Amino acid sequence: MSRESDQLPFGRCRILASPKRIALNPYFATISEGMEKRGWQVESFSYLRGFAGRFDILHVHFPTFPFNNRRLWITAARLLLFGAVLILLRARGKKIVWTVHNLAHHERHHPTLEKAFMRWFTGMLDLTIHLSESGRAAALERFPRLRGRPSLVIPHAHYREPPPDGPTAAEAAGMLGLDRGGPILLFFGQIRPYKNIPELIRVFSELQRRDTRLLIVGGVADDRLAREVKGAASDDRVLLRLGPVPDDQLHRYLAAATLIVLPYREILNSGSALLGLTHARPLLIPDRGAMAELQSKVGADWARLFTPPLSSEQLDEAISWAEEPRTGRPDLRAFDPAAVVQAHMAAFAGLLSPEVATGHPRKSPHRS
Repeated sequence: MSRESDQLPFGRCRILASPKRIALNPYFATISEGMEKRGWQVESFSYLRGFAGRFDILHVHFPTFPFNNRRLWITAARLLLFGAVLILLRARGKKIVWTVHNLAHHERHHPTLEKAFMRWFTGMLDLTIHLSESGRAAALERFPRLRGRPSLVIPHAHYREPPPDGPTAAEAAGMLGLDRGGPILLFFGQIRPYKNIPELIRVFSELQRRDTRLLIVGGVADDRLAREVKGAASDDRVLLRLGPVPDDQLHRYLAAATLIVLPYREILNSGSALLGLTHARPLLIPDRGAMAELQSKVGADWARLFTPPLSSEQLDEAISWAEEPRTGRPDLRAFDPAAVVQAHMAAFAGLLSPEVATGHPRKSPHRS
């Protein structure tokens, strides 16, 4: 429990978070643990807790989680359970909040069923939270039932600055067994079809820069995609590190990188982009979703946009851009973790009772 002086004047709320934390992304734990430090109760979602738990708000990040499985009967069973939880919560007067990270499940296993479910789900909500203004606009266009409901923009928190005594780029490369004789391009994160990694490898292989290397770092659960990635990586300048990556090793990859490349075909928001910026690494990102808005906040010195599909000419120009000298760090004040936690607490408390948040009635969150 934090000291009384650290408490925010929002009373106490009980949150059921789906998810409360994800091992590969500290963003979720940042919010949950930040609220817990201020005296709130945050539980991890389960169907049992959904049916019988004592909480005030269900906070959902990925409502399409039932579609994670290719088998229709498993998806249908999960949808029935999740739908029953939502119906029960509405009947009990509980609040349901969706933070909109994506507009659809990335793998699109059962698109027709997913479309029908999302049309129903968006009618069950009390509030949506969006990570950017452009993300909110895209969500309201995709899901018309959200237009008459309260919505807020609360940016994705950054991942806190790395320690000032961390390794230099050359030192980090040495720790990883790499010779940093030339530029190092890095893709990191879970490898999934929409992230377009085989195409990135093929585009990179067209470059004439013999001193440049491409590192692909992250896990891949799909065996067919893993084979495609390995098959594309015939160029000896491409290094694959497929599998789980411990945090300390990931930080070394980030420190060693000259340029982080996110070659996604489609994107709305990106935690990977924020993590790269936290480590003061230049980004090459697609001009899709909220990426132009991200560039406007951190500056064109740190984020460079490309129009998909990525070409070898775009990649070559981005490498030259990334090698230009930079001073200081990207401006991440808009993504301050403490401010993000406080904004969530204000939104949740205001949803339950406007008087709790401010001591007097206030207007509801923005209605589009």
